[in-house]
Amino acid sequence: ARQEWGGNPCCAPDVHVALDAQFGHRQSARVLLDPLIAPHQFFLSTCELDNARSHVNACRSRRSEQAAVAPQLEDDVLDCCEQSFKAADQDRQRARAKAYTVHGIMAIVCQHNVPLFVANLVDPGEWHYYAVALIWKVSQHLPGMATLGILYDIACQLDRAMRQVRLMGLSRGHAADTLLPHGYMPELRHQVTWGTSVLHAYGHQWACQLVYHPRKCPGFGFSDGENCERLWSETSDLIPLERLMGPHRREYAIEAHLTHLALQHQLGLGTWLTRQLCKVQQRRVVGITNLAQQDVSHDTLRTWWKDQQESQCSLRSCTPLPQCPCFRISSCSKQGLTGSLTMQHSNSRTWLRNMHAWCSSWKPLQLI
Repeated sequence: ARQEWGGNPCCAPDVHVALDAQFGHRQSARVLLDPLIAPHQFFLSTCELDNARSHVNACRSRRSEQAAVAPQLEDDVLDCCEQSFKAADQDRQRARAKAYTVHGIMAIVCQHNVPLFVANLVDPGEWHYYAVALIWKVSQHLPGMATLGILYDIACQLDRAMRQVRLMGLSRGHAADTLLPHGYMPELRHQVTWGTSVLHAYGHQWACQLVYHPRKCPGFGFSDGENCERLWSETSDLIPLERLMGPHRREYAIEAHLTHLALQHQLGLGTWLTRQLCKVQQRRVVGITNLAQQDVSHDTLRTWWKDQQESQCSLRSCTPLPQCPCFRISSCSKQGLTGSLTMQHSNSRTWLRNMHAWCSSWKPLQLI
């Protein structure tokens, strides 16, 4: 194991953490203020959240002057992912705008399922500044050169927001091609790599999965990013009690439960590591056996995978098949002939010619 901090974030980040929000841990607007019981250990302060909100708003106000530097995906792919999450978030905002003062909590959890910090969601919806505040808080407790691998449901959006830069012209005394980082957390821009949690990755575009799925990008190994989901399962008993608790009593109850869970997972860390090591060794044996049965070298497989990523990392590369008058194609693209075909007519020479031309122009890639 590596003993020094500062691993390459693209292939071996030092720390794996998971981010997620849970909208069940909310507080009714009818409760009265109660006295502070104990200082916070897990919850972020209002000042820390306000600083993150100001930072995010300042970055967004300069959006007209920004351009993505070295984008991993085209904007059309990321826009499609963003619109799908916005639609779900707007429904949540309309339903819970006035009934609650706290709409849930967001947590950041380490790879070993130990909760690190949580933040109250005082706004309806899952805003970016909550994630920024939690990442800042964790980075304050790590060495300055430490690198982070972050698994989050909408990692593609946060990654794009961090990569924003501003072009400086000659009129300001800079070279015409000077790029100044103006995205989120510019001090951590080269120390963070992003991935989507495994169960949520399939809600993204296929091109997005090729880049951000933790099983398809190096550095995350078998980390699934669902550590927060396990935490929500372990704290679900508190949900009905929190609705009518005072704000400080509610936070004290959550922190007491998180303290117990953190101690429990820390004491069982040896068992967890042994279990995970056995799983990795078993998967390694299966992988080596499967590769040995294939008459293809490792370099060839890596070349095929790289070609597939380059050819499919955009919406335009997934051109649909020509519509057939004698078949109804429900879902079919260059990603594979996965559509279900329903017979409607018989002969269609025009469609056959179009299909022949389409197949002749596309060289299928091997799926790994």
